[in-house]
Amino acid sequence: MYKRQLLGLNENDEPLDTTAIFQNAIDGVAADAEYAENERYVIVNDYDGDGKQEAFGFLGIRNDEYQTWESVKLYYLKSDGSVEKIALNGDVTGGPAKVSGTEQMDFSESFITLGNKTFLDFEIGYSASEPTTVLFGVNDGNYTSDYEAHENNIDTLTFEEKIEKVKEAGVVGMGGAGFPTHVKLSPKEPDKIEFIIANCAECEPYLTADYRRMLENPEELIGGMKIVLRLFDHAKGILGVEDNKPDCIQKLKELTKDEERIEVMPLKTKYPQGGERQLIYATTGRSINSKMLPADAGCIVDNVETLVAINRAVKEGKPVMDRIFTVTGDAVANPGNFEYCIGMSYAEILEEAGGFKEDPEKMISGGPMMGFAVFSLEIPTTKTSSSLLCFKKDDVSASEVTACINCGRCVSVCPEQIVPSRLAKMSQFHDSESFERWNGMECIECGSCSYICPAKRPLAQYIKTMKKQILAERRKKQ
Repeated sequence: MYKRQLLGLNENDEPLDTTAIFQNAIDGVAADAEYAENERYVIVNDYDGDGKQEAFGFLGIRNDEYQTWESVKLYYLKSDGSVEKIALNGDVTGGPAKVSGTEQMDFSESFITLGNKTFLDFEIGYSASEPTTVLFGVNDGNYTSDYEAHENNIDTLTFEEKIEKVKEAGVVGMGGAGFPTHVKLSPKEPDKIEFIIANCAECEPYLTADYRRMLENPEELIGGMKIVLRLFDHAKGILGVEDNKPDCIQKLKELTKDEERIEVMPLKTKYPQGGERQLIYATTGRSINSKMLPADAGCIVDNVETLVAINRAVKEGKPVMDRIFTVTGDAVANPGNFEYCIGMSYAEILEEAGGFKEDPEKMISGGPMMGFAVFSLEIPTTKTSSSLLCFKKDDVSASEVTACINCGRCVSVCPEQIVPSRLAKMSQFHDSESFERWNGMECIECGSCSYICPAKRPLAQYIKTMKKQILAERRKKQ
């Protein structure tokens, strides 16, 4: 995906929409210069930091014998579509890329190879701040993966080698926590691990990214589970899927019918079924609290995307570069799920969904229950970015907060069986001692109390704030 982005191609090996204006411009320049199609190079980025896409176009004739490019022309293609030729005697700098007065650059030491493609690597001093290192590569329209499966070699790898592959690939908990997976797979007492639980619940409303992954890449999910099971000889694998996904349950059962150590377990559809503590209890009957780790209950819990990433890391040596992202809400033109390259902005992914059909009042990164509001989409995605929700109306802000009527609804829906209304009041009065005594640190911040409250009080937000303050004070004392 990273290389595909460099080459200006989408997941279908088609030119990205954002490159169209630049491609047309460079094609025009190339035609005037009588350059063939395989002699044209273009890369798109925001080089000057103004928030708009620009491109550098590179034209030249390759001299394979002398490892040089001749008759080189370098163009800066602005976001308005205009083209500016860059003088070769001063604006191309850095590294071994040298410019002579005869419009000839020697790149003999500037070639790098990624897979089956060769790129030029040099710096262009055209940034608003520091010179930007740019890769120019041939866009031949044929994207092929650099990674080849070597499943047959898995059994030859030691425990440490598999863990190292997961670490080197940068695999983290992609359900939202972002905890390093290689640490999770290295418990102090590995022989006591009895269950490897795949969190396939995806209980947050609106989100369907994991659902699409289970439908379209179930083999990779099961492959990741089998790899983890090979690390723990005495463990059983459980795929916990909510029963509102019967097609996923059926497909996963078909693929695991001959796997003695893997069970597909349908779970009741309810929120927050995908919470770590709730999932462990639902699948094994074991309970943990905030002072315990899943390993203390003999369990390891991994998200769907995390297991897929483990499979790719160990089998292919592939780092975490992409994931599936849900874009939905009544303000989005064409809601859907998109596979994106990590680092892309929220705005770029929204563009693939057709943009807004109406300006939203509320934008949320993550689910509606545990996500957080954002005021701009010009922010990069990360490994834990799973969704963007855009709504025409902000119903939460429109609701008037009134006094607590002591109805007890917040208590009835709390999965941790604490008293949110009282804890929220303690937070308002900064009573940390009472907050801890009433088990406020057990809150998983699911937001169920705020949702059900008839007085529309932001209970979860009060509790979350108090928890952060207590944890900050604890760190100071360490």
